[in-house]
Amino acid sequence: GVKRAVKWINDFEQTATALAIDQHYHVVVCGHIHQPQIKILSHERESILYLNSGDWVENCSSLEYNHGEWKLHFEP
Repeated sequence: GVKRAVKWINDFEQTATALAIDQHYHVVVCGHIHQPQIKILSHERESILYLNSGDWVENCSSLEYNHGEWKLHFEP
């Protein structure tokens, strides 16, 4: 169960960021995968900013973009 879920999330992140790089995007913003995070993912020679807002019900998490900066907010 857990290993399969982790693999699915990792595959999703890799696929989403690879597609975004192919389209010359610099940022991928996703939500509702239950893992709020901001990180840089690399594919070959290119990197892209990956953001996931998580979810409001379980993590009370959200993303904020203000003055050129992303912030992740969540309640433990």
